[in-house]
Amino acid sequence: MDLSHGDSLDSMEGVPQVRAYQLDTMISIVLRLGVSIAAITVVAGYLLYLSHYPGHAPALGSFRMPPIMHHRTGLLGLVQASVARHSGRDIIDLGLMMLVVTPVVRVAFSVVVYLYEGDYRFVWITLVVLTILLLAMSGV
Repeated sequence: MDLSHGDSLDSMEGVPQVRAYQLDTMISIVLRLGVSIAAITVVAGYLLYLSHYPGHAPALGSFRMPPIMHHRTGLLGLVQASVARHSGRDIIDLGLMMLVVTPVVRVAFSVVVYLYEGDYRFVWITLVVLTILLLAMSGV
């Protein structure tokens, strides 16, 4: 593959110009929606935290992502345990995890787009990337 003529792996060559723009727009909507939901979750967790500790503003720099790789059940088990505790800090962690998962959803959405467009080479490449991401998040 010769990339010296301005082509890129994301060029969507062969896709009509209007259609390519629509697909790019849909992918950007997926990213914006994921980031927005994550931000709302973080704010909700912060408000819940403040409701349990009135007058006490936590040091936001002290919030840390839980070590996913050391959790036996992976990301899903960590999210379930976090939400079950109903603490503001855990809801903030959930929002941060949602922020981490947003690009993974974008990659999964890209698989669907490439399938729809019949670009099977990029389907396979994107499936490999998605598999690596999911394995890393599962703690394997």
